Amino acid sequence: MTPDLFLESFAQAIVGRTFDRAESMLAPWVRDGLPAGGLKRVVRLAQADAPPAVAASVAELDFEAASDLRDAIGEEEDAPSLPVPAEITDENFRGCYSVEFLPDEDIDADVDFIFAFFVAAVELGSGFAVGYMETVD
Repeated sequence: MTPDLFLESFAQAIVGRTFDRAESMLAPWVRDGLPAGGLKRVVRLAQADAPPAVAASVAELDFEAASDLRDAIGEEEDAPSLPVPAEITDENFRGCYSVEFLPDEDIDADVDFIFAFFVAAVELGSGFAVGYMETVD
């Protein structure tokens, strides 16, 4: 499996509202940082009053190393604004991605996406995990 396919599976778990499955794909330090209500609450807050997403799009961003992420904090539009966890290293970093959750095309919506996450994929002993996740406005 590649990081892209892993994140597509993560996104589909959210679209399918199988939040337990999606949470199991988060690195321990990300899971530990979730608010009460977990990922379901994060999605609900990000979604606001919009209808539920029916699809997702995963796009790789141009960061080659965790150190590149740290250098870009707050400097670029497609970069993190929150600190990158120390658990993400150049050795376990497998890429940064934008994960956009899309509305039903039949709904007359004037938006490209309902909500999005900026994520970093890491490789842990058990496989890939989401090591960083930030809601994108």
